[in-house]
Amino acid sequence: MAPEARIDLAKPFTGDIFSLGMILHFMMTKKLPSLSENVRTDKYNIPSVYSKDIVDIMKRLLKEFPE
Repeated sequence: MAPEARIDLAKPFTGDIFSLGMILHFMMTKKLPSLSENVRTDKYNIPSVYSKDIVDIMKRLLKEFPE
């Protein structure tokens, strides 16, 4: 579930964007990112075989409150 959906701030398609980020992260690492409120971080253990560009896209998709 997208973080903003927990507090009824969901805008159209933001949950879909967040879900795409989750899928992309899983495809790159074979693990779901840790997104609990207690372990919020921008550091993901992404293998170095991936370009900086794709890692940046994944991080932007997983941003908690996208503009």
